[in-house]
Amino acid sequence: MVLSGVSVPVNANVCCCSRLSGMGWNAHARDLADAGGVRVTTLPLEPGYCVASDTPCGEASNATVALLRRTGIGGARVSAFTTIEQTGPGIYRVTQSCQESQPGGAASVAVVTYVLSGNARFVSRSDEGWSHSARRCSRSTMPPEWRPNGIRDLPR
Repeated sequence: MVLSGVSVPVNANVCCCSRLSGMGWNAHARDLADAGGVRVTTLPLEPGYCVASDTPCGEASNATVALLRRTGIGGARVSAFTTIEQTGPGIYRVTQSCQESQPGGAASVAVVTYVLSGNARFVSRSDEGWSHSARRCSRSTMPPEWRPNGIRDLPR
């Protein structure tokens, strides 16, 4: 079922993320990610800069930051969310169409599972085996060179 224009709210007290050790990945999250899901139009994450969890916001760099939009996420590789399914409380299976940002960069499609903790933190894990933990950082906490750039400046 498609819930057009509706983000499914996440209650941090109910989210299975609270049962995941240190926002890690475990068998319970993997089982929920493999389950059938309800199709939604967006991830219930706040758009903006997402910085790797092990990097302070003020020390973010091209290697540790991605810009999250309602329609996708990107850094050196720009990924558009083509389908999003909620498979459990705070767990979303996302099909992403990705393109390397440099000219002639490779294109690919990946299935990535996002385990959310509230609307500002997530762990993502691809069907190819990589995983990434990040949280949203406000522009004011980013290094000076990142502060002038904002999500409102980008086309939707």
